[in-house]
Amino acid sequence: MAGPNPVTGYRDRHMKVEDTRMVRCPGCGKPTRYEGNPYRPFCSHRCKMVDLEGWLSGRYRVSSPLDADPSLESEPSPERS
Repeated sequence: MAGPNPVTGYRDRHMKVEDTRMVRCPGCGKPTRYEGNPYRPFCSHRCKMVDLEGWLSGRYRVSSPLDADPSLESEPSPERS
């Protein structure tokens, strides 16, 4: 018999095909399994740690919007006595 039915995901009426969704590792680009992967979305502990090092070193940042209106920024709160 050929592969599973693309609509139902079943090979026959009694046997369900295992979920094998693949994603690309954001670190190295290698295809990796999504389900059952303790490092997801990464493929390995190494890729996960390389990404963490990027955030901790400041190589990755979340910037403010380029069109931010300075008048909308909050005023500093008054000191409490």
